[in-house]
Amino acid sequence: MLSLFFVMLHAWSWAKEPISIATFLKPAVYQKVLNDREVMTHAVIENDTYSYYASVLIRSSLKHTRGILTDYQVYKKLIPYIDQVEYYPEKKILKLEGGIWKFRLKSVVQFVERSETWIQYKIIDGHLLGLAGDIYFESQGEQGTMVYFAGKKEGKEWPPQFVMEKGAEIVFSFTGRRMRSYVEEQKRNFTEESKSEENKKENRKKSDEILPQPKSYLRSTP
Repeated sequence: MLSLFFVMLHAWSWAKEPISIATFLKPAVYQKVLNDREVMTHAVIENDTYSYYASVLIRSSLKHTRGILTDYQVYKKLIPYIDQVEYYPEKKILKLEGGIWKFRLKSVVQFVERSETWIQYKIIDGHLLGLAGDIYFESQGEQGTMVYFAGKKEGKEWPPQFVMEKGAEIVFSFTGRRMRSYVEEQKRNFTEESKSEENKKENRKKSDEILPQPKSYLRSTP
């Protein structure tokens, strides 16, 4: 049984490379994310399928954005809806506990890093078992990096619809705004530190280029 799981996981990890994030969003929604910097979210239970997405534009490089957003321990510090986080990088497994209102979630998530711009995930234990989705990172040049997070699961029995839809949108929207602010703040701090270090180097260089001059002393006449 265990070997079958790893065979399925291997096949899943070699799925087709995704195309542009623009293909997953309606043009009007895409423009709101890109030009208006709105955090766009949607969650719905429809035809026995639960699906959701969240998308945000972050003014930072793809490498910097991805590095912070995949530092899963940070979420516990910044997001009030997350109570516990344990990440095992060697296995790419995340144990997560949290929730909204009186409804709690306790799940184990398996990540598969397909590329620098695409991460797949799947809940392999706990609540919402079998839910799977993707995280995409897409460079927008000088505008920054667009992030798209989506998932879905088929089923007939769910927690209250209001929680799964409106509750999820509240959590995703807050998380998107909070993590965007955090990433951009880290970028500003790094830029300021880099400029400070460059100024120090430049000052040292100028100091090294100054030729030493003999000192002259004026003696007072007795």
